[in-house]
Amino acid sequence: MPGQHGGSRPKPSKCERSLANETRVTELEYAISQIKWDIIGISETRRKGYNTIEDRDNYRLYLHGETKGRNGVGFLVRKQTNITVLDFKGITERAALIKVKMYGKEFTIAQTYAPTSSSDEKEIEEFYKTLETIVDHSTSRFIFLGDMNAKIGVPKEEESRVLGKYGYGKRNKRGEKFVQFCLQNNLKITNTMFMKTPKLRWTWRSPDGNVKNEIDYIATNTPRLIENCSVISNLKHPSDHRLVRVTLNIESKTQTRTYRSSKPQKHIDTQKYKTELQKGDYDNVEHKTVQDCYDGIEINIVRSCSSAGFSQKLLKNHEIMTDKIVELKEEKHKLKNKNNKTKDEKNRLSRLYKIIHKCIKYNTKKYRMKIIEKYLEHSGAVKRAYKHLNNSKQLLSQLKNKEGEIVTNRKELMQIATDFYKDFYKDDGALEICLVK
Repeated sequence: MPGQHGGSRPKPSKCERSLANETRVTELEYAISQIKWDIIGISETRRKGYNTIEDRDNYRLYLHGETKGRNGVGFLVRKQTNITVLDFKGITERAALIKVKMYGKEFTIAQTYAPTSSSDEKEIEEFYKTLETIVDHSTSRFIFLGDMNAKIGVPKEEESRVLGKYGYGKRNKRGEKFVQFCLQNNLKITNTMFMKTPKLRWTWRSPDGNVKNEIDYIATNTPRLIENCSVISNLKHPSDHRLVRVTLNIESKTQTRTYRSSKPQKHIDTQKYKTELQKGDYDNVEHKTVQDCYDGIEINIVRSCSSAGFSQKLLKNHEIMTDKIVELKEEKHKLKNKNNKTKDEKNRLSRLYKIIHKCIKYNTKKYRMKIIEKYLEHSGAVKRAYKHLNNSKQLLSQLKNKEGEIVTNRKELMQIATDFYKDFYKDDGALEICLVK
């Protein structure tokens, strides 16, 4: 899965792996919690949905897929950043774009992934026509994220307009086509702009671990904003691709709005709270003033609440991604990066993928049952239990305007909704119907 990140110095990244079920999403959330990111482009999500937007705890997930269990692309955009999403549009099940405003500057970010090397030329040509369409719909600042299944190799002198000084491997036919596409559209491939060791250049590894290639790229028409481009080698995520990340230097000189993240809601472990209360100093109260006694009780209550309080999200994460699973993921990560693995080590690595997936799935089911039982015992409110367990909510992603055209731009969506309700309440007959109901 390819990904990008952005922030005060935004970092877009690129990542590949199926998000077909909640277990896969949990694995991805754990992996990206260990790195810095603002926007991540994802491909091969294998989820069906046209311009779907899911609002989750710390980020929003933008997805587009046309076939269930196959292809699909999208983005993760972290909340509480100076990033405003203006538009999200799925072009095909291999390409999507998102328009954002970062620190007062508008960007178009495209996420794509090319057909495999076994695909015919007709499919490749259709894919590049789609890329041309995306470039035509982009703003003046454009960032392209792509698993191109192409090797550009070592740059040539006459290609300095789109390539830097550094490359990896030997160029193939697909690589030549991608370089020509960048030349035609004035896009510089950021992977080639910075000197890295060979082990920090490859982005894809074959299942047997013997072949390593650089086939995932980030390109842009504003290379002056690129501060760094790197491959994340320690992302603990089950994928044969490695995350490519660029850091952008786009901080605005003007005063920007301060973003304050809301504190997570705290819950109290009642048994632990009672135990902590008993540890308070209640001796010699007869020799203390009323105010001193009150202050002592207040301090003890605050201390006990602090000690017994916990975040529901942290509790959930710990109950699903247990210490045992974290240990297994560490073992898997070390084995995955080991060269010249023995047959037993290869078998162990294969088993670890399955064990971790099954453990997360089992813990998720166990956690859901625990929450449902808790609500049933205390209030019998099953709906509240399901609301508690709901990890995301769907946001409005598109509407038809008065001309019947599908609109995805966030500002235009707001205007369509505003006009609809203005017209609705101007109609006395409609208002009378509402009042009667």
